[in-house]
Parts: sequence; structure tokens; C-alpha cells
Amino acid sequence: MANIWQTLAEACQTLGISQRTLYRRIDKGKVESKTENNRRLVLVSLPDDKPVADNMADSGRLAILQARNEALEQDIEKRNRQIAELESDNLSLRSQLIERDRQVTELHQVVAVAQNQAQQLIERLQTPFWRRWFSRKALPAPEVVMDMESTDKES
Repeated sequence: MANIWQTLAEACQTLGISQRTLYRRIDKGKVESKTENNRRLVLVSLPDDKPVADNMADSGRLAILQARNEALEQDIEKRNRQIAELESDNLSLRSQLIERDRQVTELHQVVAVAQNQAQQLIERLQTPFWRRWFSRKALPAPEVVMDMESTDKES
């Protein structure tokens, strides 16, 4: 007899019993078990005339695994296509983000100029109208006035 370690599900199929029965046998010590890589394994004794591969083929496990493998490969292909689409979308969004950042920078500059102009307008409107009308810019400079007075005195 050949002894092999199998998972609980495989051992149930090999022995033709339910998981509950297998657990009872483990608890009573009729079946040896161990934990490896967070998986519980059971020591199953197989007759020498029936190899493991034939046992799996008899239970249909091989066909199930092949179908599952094919389904997983299709799922991988589908997810790879999704990844490619998402990468394309990501590139598009990055270029849009760069453009938006450029626009935001331009708008900050426009707002700064507008705020400066608004501040100047507020300062201008806070001065009385008569001061704006008779501002020092409109009057001649004091030196010019003095020069004019001195020329008047000399004559």
C-alpha cells in the first residue's frame, strides 16, 4: 500500500466519505493528519494496484481542474485587457491633469493682476474728488514756481 498526504477535500474524495466523517476519524486517531503551510493534510493509504493518477481521473478531478484552469486563463486575459484599458485611461487623465494645472497657474496670474488693479481702484476711489482734481501732478513743481517768482522780481 502506498501512503500519500492529501488535503481534506482530496482525502474525502479518495476515501469516499464526507468531511464530517473524516474529522471524526481524525479526532478518534484512526487517520493521521498534520498542518503544513496553514493547510491540513491527511495521510491516506492507497492500494498498490490503483495509482494516484487513476484515482484522480476516476473521481473526475482532473477534468474539473482543467476546466478551472481554462476559466482562470480566460479571466487572466480579460483582466489583462482591463489593465491595458486602465493604463490608457490613466495616460489620458495625466495629460488632462497637466493641462488643468497649466490653466490653474494662468488663472492665478490673472487673479493676481485683477487684485492689484482692484486695490489701485479702491485707493483711487478712497481719495476725495477735489484731491483727484487738484492733485499735485496738475500744479507746476515748486522749483518752477520759485523760478517764476525770481524772474518777476528781477524785472
